[in-house]
Amino acid sequence: MTRIHSIDYLKFLVATGVVWAHAVLLSGHFHVPTYLFGQGLVRNAVPVFAMISGFLLHATHRKGRTARWLTVLGCAYLFWCLVYLPIWLDGSHMSMPDLIYQLIFGPIHLWYMAALVVAVAMVMTVLRFAPSEIAAQRWLAGSALVLLLTGNAIQSVDFYTSIDMPLNSYRNGAFVEYPFVAMGYLLAGVIRKKGLDWLPRAPVLWLILAGLAVLRLIEAAFSLHYAGLSPAAPPELPPLAVAFCVTLLLAMMRTPLPAPRAPLGMISMFVYFLHYIVILSALSVGIGNVWALTVIGVLVPTMATYALIWTLGFIRPLLQSDR
Repeated sequence: MTRIHSIDYLKFLVATGVVWAHAVLLSGHFHVPTYLFGQGLVRNAVPVFAMISGFLLHATHRKGRTARWLTVLGCAYLFWCLVYLPIWLDGSHMSMPDLIYQLIFGPIHLWYMAALVVAVAMVMTVLRFAPSEIAAQRWLAGSALVLLLTGNAIQSVDFYTSIDMPLNSYRNGAFVEYPFVAMGYLLAGVIRKKGLDWLPRAPVLWLILAGLAVLRLIEAAFSLHYAGLSPAAPPELPPLAVAFCVTLLLAMMRTPLPAPRAPLGMISMFVYFLHYIVILSALSVGIGNVWALTVIGVLVPTMATYALIWTLGFIRPLLQSDR
């Protein structure tokens, strides 16, 4: 399968959405417009990211590089846990069991990385023990559906009843990320066999997506009406959430975009890892505007990406000349 450049654009778009969401949460700007926009549209960022990861995992697995990819992913996760240690530890004494618990489920925004490692490992386990490719597809699809609905049910119990369920009981690799990683993996397999032309044309997909976006905003409006203005929102409607994320990915893939002149994949990664500390730093010096925080949260990691590229380009010739 040839590289689909629109996925790089989508990565950057979703990463920007994550920055905006954290800018709202960390600055405490809970207003009706931000609630509707956040719960209606930006809420899809994590599942879309997971779906992209599953889509790219398909090629990685076919090349026999999954173990290496998981190792790099795990090392990156532990490195950034160490970088953010002063923030998530916050000067408090933490017992060894609590520390292990934090590392398993992921501190602050790094929970996504911890969950992704689990989700990918689960996909690989299914592929390893499935007796055939068709069986693997069925197992992935079936388990994705069951786990998605199970996570939604646990979250519903936590939100709608007096039973207090821990956040990590449903926000984890099994119930949040695995279903979408599995969907992305399955989608990549279909596209590898059939190509992109079997999909509806881009205008049709964008029109469907617009309709789904309206429905998601209506869903958010109902949540606002019945649950009030709060960072905690009712569980999503699974069919609508899945339909929106899948359609967005398909619409982007069917939209022919040129190869980006900027390294969007690397920039998106830096935006994800660095934006949290950048926003906290901006807040500490009195910058509280959500849009300013979003721009800074994207711009500073982008500059750091280019700085790293320049540094590596400067050092590499020096190392080669010493040989």
